[in-house]
Amino acid sequence: MLVACNKDTIRLCEDFVNNFTLCCVSSLPYSIFAAKVKALDISVKTFRIISTLEAISFLVLLGIAMPLKYIWDMPEMVSVVGMAHGVLFIAYLVMAYFMKEKLNWSWGTLAIVMLCSVLPFGPFYAERKYL
Repeated sequence: MLVACNKDTIRLCEDFVNNFTLCCVSSLPYSIFAAKVKALDISVKTFRIISTLEAISFLVLLGIAMPLKYIWDMPEMVSVVGMAHGVLFIAYLVMAYFMKEKLNWSWGTLAIVMLCSVLPFGPFYAERKYL
């Protein structure tokens, strides 16, 4: 769709629904596409944080809390770390699907990223390879 604007104010910006559209950005400090890319960066940053926290909570659960429970008969830490890990695990899966939509991952890539969530050190691998 063409908008009647000054030719200095028309820039080509990528639209996430349609392939390309012409946008009028006469008084904006940056294009609409730049604003969408900035919003996309925030969601990728959020996913990286959740991914790292989920991986750390899983390692703490396996490496510290479980030995405390089964070797030294101290189950309290499993309750706390297990709950935190469960919340982070669900958040990781939801954000992985969100990233599939935002970054146009294939279903295979999404499956690999979700599989990495159940492996120790898996989220670190997924973060490095796919983000």
